[in-house]
Amino acid sequence: MKLTIAWNVWNNYEDLLLGSEIARLQNEELEVFDSLHLISQGGYPEPPSNRESQYIDGHFLIEINKNLKLLEHHIKYKAALRVLE
Repeated sequence: MKLTIAWNVWNNYEDLLLGSEIARLQNEELEVFDSLHLISQGGYPEPPSNRESQYIDGHFLIEINKNLKLLEHHIKYKAALRVLE
């Protein structure tokens, strides 16, 4: 069985790295998945550094329509919009 975990991030790469390493080590120990692919996706303009990238298999910048009225209510709606995108 294969599994991809896509972490939705803003710029909280430390949380992402910790979660990814835990998932990877647990899978190595328990051998649940034949393939575990760990990626991050988000809208922060600065991607993970080279050091941070060693804990994930890829990073994807997810753009949203910044003119949506919903964003006038609260900036955190961006995260949900990226998930839906």
